[in-house]
Amino acid sequence: MNWTFPQLANILKPFMPENKNGKLNQDKCVEILFSKITNDPEDFIRNVLDAKTSLRQYYTGNTGIKGIAPEITSRLNEDDFVNYLDSFTESAKSSISREVKKIDPTSNIYKTTMPKGVTKIYVEILNNAAGNKNSKNKKNPSTEKTVEGEMQFNKTILDKKFDTVFNEINHSKLQVFNDNGIHIFGLKTDTFPIRYDGLITFLLENIGRYAFSRLHWENMVKEGSLESIGLFARRRLKNELKQDALTKNKLLGEMLIYVFLEHIEGAPKLLTQVEFSNNAKKSDGVFLKVARDHCQYIVGATQIYDNIVDGINAAVKQIAKLDTDPTISPVQVIDSGYLGIIVDDDIGKLLKQILKPTENSKTLIRSYGIFIGYTLNNADKLLNMPKKEADKQFERQLCSDMELANKYLSKKISELGLQQRSFYVYMLPFGNASDAGNIIMNSALE
Repeated sequence: MNWTFPQLANILKPFMPENKNGKLNQDKCVEILFSKITNDPEDFIRNVLDAKTSLRQYYTGNTGIKGIAPEITSRLNEDDFVNYLDSFTESAKSSISREVKKIDPTSNIYKTTMPKGVTKIYVEILNNAAGNKNSKNKKNPSTEKTVEGEMQFNKTILDKKFDTVFNEINHSKLQVFNDNGIHIFGLKTDTFPIRYDGLITFLLENIGRYAFSRLHWENMVKEGSLESIGLFARRRLKNELKQDALTKNKLLGEMLIYVFLEHIEGAPKLLTQVEFSNNAKKSDGVFLKVARDHCQYIVGATQIYDNIVDGINAAVKQIAKLDTDPTISPVQVIDSGYLGIIVDDDIGKLLKQILKPTENSKTLIRSYGIFIGYTLNNADKLLNMPKKEADKQFERQLCSDMELANKYLSKKISELGLQQRSFYVYMLPFGNASDAGNIIMNSALE
């Protein structure tokens, strides 16, 4: 879609840090947005913007940015604008991503990807206005490995249909020190009790991406096996289930933490449990979140129980063991030789630089990705309500469930002395949690 500057400015202005108590005027808003994406903001304001009699005309659209766009693009500094957007509050990032989707429903921008995604939109607006025909990056993002020395460790999931399957009801922060979040989602369903049709289809579209390593996937595609990947993946998972390395509920939980960590946190998988055979029944996947000043080594812990508290207790027990287990450490992933079979040599070298930090490398933070599946209470009552009222009651119930989980999990984390870890928690109710794995995975693997 062709975005305009006024559209973008209207979305960003309410959430800009400078808009304290809503007092940021349109002139100042435009000055900030124009200058923040240039390599010398003060010089740009002094030598370009100070000559303008009014900037608000750009905000309203009464004056197009065609005339000033070349001045900006000649001084373009995308990284500084990404950093500026990254300074927004977490709530602001979530709100901006939702506003972007209202204008462009096909947008793949979420809280964690908002700074880079919105910067990309802004740069395209500027380049289009400046008439820079060759402005678009022609590199294939799936094969691009480095940008200015930074690692581009891309996600594997096919997630364009995420918002047609999942609805984020609420999110909040846990009572821990480092980056963290707790999110509760509901499955989008046209009726109650909860239906799994959309979820099953979504998992099927990603089953090969979950089951096979990047390198295996790429080799299968090169060999022309694309149409058969899903079949091979289902066969592999059936074999894992026969060997009792996984239960169907555990497989469902690990697939969902894979979905949420890659899609919401932008933390691509390193290994799933089916890839990391020596890791059976310990962690539910290992993921890597690469940030500018640090990286997070995220270990999965998933539990599906009828009761939320029981699920949290089981997850905390699992994490307590994982936190002292050397077999799932970053060093062990390298020393075991797994990198050589899951990624190509170029990415493997970059991963080693991250997973074995040196004095000059980024800080590597141990983190946990938690999925809690549970049974929705009072689901039968929703059947006896009009659909709109049932939807509202459903959302109220989920908000209450998340509040309970937040308080209880934060308490358990504190009791373990793990407040300085990062935690990314995702909750999803099922009609009957005990049977969810059987129903969903049987349909996906048949």
